[in-house]
Amino acid sequence: MSATALTDAPITEKVTIRRISTSETLPLRSSVLWPGAPLWRIQVPDDDHPTTAHYGAFIPGVEDAIAIISLFIDDIPEGEPVDGPPKSTADVQGTDTQHGPPIASIPIARFRKFACDPSYQGQGVGTKLLKHVFDAARSDMGAKTIWCSARVETQPWYEKRGMRAFGDTWLKADLLYVKMRIDLKSLN
Repeated sequence: MSATALTDAPITEKVTIRRISTSETLPLRSSVLWPGAPLWRIQVPDDDHPTTAHYGAFIPGVEDAIAIISLFIDDIPEGEPVDGPPKSTADVQGTDTQHGPPIASIPIARFRKFACDPSYQGQGVGTKLLKHVFDAARSDMGAKTIWCSARVETQPWYEKRGMRAFGDTWLKADLLYVKMRIDLKSLN
């Protein structure tokens, strides 16, 4: 491929996604999600848990990730409606009476701290990274459902990608949030 062809290609064709460390997520978490906030605001207690996976989107010529997202095993909080996919791993445990042994627990995945450098927003980078995380949650973690806490202003963006709101909204640091989820089995 010529250099001109690479330059003229849509950015999503240039994007590669790979796992990254917690420390590699912090610059975008800080600059995009919580500018000027203390470190405790941008870190998550399970950031370094063995089942946590952090992903970054990269393009040629840019050293740091241009978008980041973190993927966790995390049940939907108690008290939320269960009018769709299971809300916890306990909801999918049981016994297969036809075949005998207990059915394995199926985890619920959650993504957090999803951020894209503003100069790359609106170009499909975030969508590509989110689809990658949906696939990773399903294939690597065996999740049937994935959810997140989203700023209400981003709700339409998530809805365009198949997610739906559930539960009540709440304020966090003067920002209104809503929970969003999607049944991963519905994705192709």
